[in-house]
Amino acid sequence: MAITIKPSMILNGYILLRIPLFRIELDFFPDWENLCFGDASILHDGNAMIPCILLALGGNLVDGPGSSKLGLRTTTAIIFGRLVLVPPAGIGIVLLADKLGFLPPDDKMFRFVLLLQHSMPTSVLSGAIANLRGCGRESAAVLFWVHIFAIFSMAGWIVLYLHILF
Repeated sequence: MAITIKPSMILNGYILLRIPLFRIELDFFPDWENLCFGDASILHDGNAMIPCILLALGGNLVDGPGSSKLGLRTTTAIIFGRLVLVPPAGIGIVLLADKLGFLPPDDKMFRFVLLLQHSMPTSVLSGAIANLRGCGRESAAVLFWVHIFAIFSMAGWIVLYLHILF
């Protein structure tokens, strides 16, 4: 008996195969094993997108990070806001969640990761989205400088986070 595979079946199979309970049940439905190629192909496509996004970001920086239309004050304000103002807000959110009992007790690594995510630089994917909106050169310049200064700011924030937690 031949089964015709439709696109909706591939999408449903991909979603169902993400749930471990349904992976065990594949022995009872051998025809669903045909949908496993969708899982692997989507993962391979996703892995290939990371270098493509970095190439697009680098293409926007072809004239250098100083070639954007943003002024020095605007770029400095964005960097200051992202690397200096957001982490204290994250500290406040995490400490408030801890006081209210939303976090698991005595799990310092979980708290460290929650704190660390606030001090990370802006995602490169935001540059890809800005490129689609027509302001890729400006976002590439800001991302470049944010990632350069994040090397120094993250070191300071990590020391503070470790002091708070331990």
